[in-house]
Amino acid sequence: MPKKRLKILLWSLSGVIGIVIVLVIIGNLVASQQEKKIEQQIEQFAKQFPTTKPNDSALKLGILTAKLGFSFVGGTNSPIDIYTSSHPDFYIEQTAAKDYQNILKKLAEYLDKQIYKPNDQIDEIPKELEEYILSKADVIETIIDFIINNDVLYIGVELTHILEGDYSATLPSYLNMANLQRILAVYILDKQSKGQTESAFKALEASWKFNQALKDQPILIHQLVAIITGTIHVGVMRKIDNVPPQWQERLLEHDYRQSLRKSLESEYVLMFNYVTKQFVNHGLDFLYFENLGLEIPVLVSWFYKSPLGKLYARFAAIKIYQQEMEISRTTPQQNICLSKSADFFEVNPIPGWWYIFGIDYDSSLMNQGTK
Repeated sequence: MPKKRLKILLWSLSGVIGIVIVLVIIGNLVASQQEKKIEQQIEQFAKQFPTTKPNDSALKLGILTAKLGFSFVGGTNSPIDIYTSSHPDFYIEQTAAKDYQNILKKLAEYLDKQIYKPNDQIDEIPKELEEYILSKADVIETIIDFIINNDVLYIGVELTHILEGDYSATLPSYLNMANLQRILAVYILDKQSKGQTESAFKALEASWKFNQALKDQPILIHQLVAIITGTIHVGVMRKIDNVPPQWQERLLEHDYRQSLRKSLESEYVLMFNYVTKQFVNHGLDFLYFENLGLEIPVLVSWFYKSPLGKLYARFAAIKIYQQEMEISRTTPQQNICLSKSADFFEVNPIPGWWYIFGIDYDSSLMNQGTK
């Protein structure tokens, strides 16, 4: 009798395994068909942003900023990194780099406090920060003149890492671009506090012109730096006397809702391509999840290494991409940076049916774009 039960059990298990195998095969065929449709959409998306190279202004600015103690070099193979790091005049002195690192915290704290004050009062610049600005005044003024007297910076467009789904790709240091804007802003406030309004406006013009390089870029980090800089411009203009009306008009020229949406769409493309091109072929990068603060249970790790787990991930990526893009298309005028946008996502939640084994993708890389 026990042998008969064992035989029945083995036949049952064989049947279940057979059904699972058939379902996986059929599921992969269905997923492939849906992925082909999305890949066609991605091709059309990519055609909007053909690969272009940075112009001469963008390349040479990286050389000048080295004298401030930092650069835009991020250790990549981008044209900006290659040009800057190989240029004979590119050299960051250790003292300058140390001075730059020492003022970063005060730079952010002081500037945030100033730009959010709803009046034209300018607080005294912290001594360490003031000393840095004064010691680098010649370099800052050279950078200002360079930006004003040359073509608008164009950093180029490169979507290779997005189209390949490569989350490990590094980018030039856009954080340092944001910090250059902060340094220019403190320089402007310093000039304004001393009654040197003309110099303040000149620096503001350079800062504005520099920011044009990022506003229409389809990469999310570009948009974030552009928005940070736009916020700085608003706060700084509040401190300057007799701001011409055309400056207020400039603030309305660019529709950040549209450019931000395009950059978010590139994030959805990156997520989809990561799953379909990297994860399916090479496995899930659990270190990435751990860096996000997500603990991956052992069972989940095993599950995603299985054919069924990979199929599950493919359908999850398809569904997320479809819903995210639908949200982007159906709410073109909604400012997703406002708290009211949360109401929309409460009614139209990012797909949650794949909440499984304790991992909610709503808090993972798959939904970082929405956040």
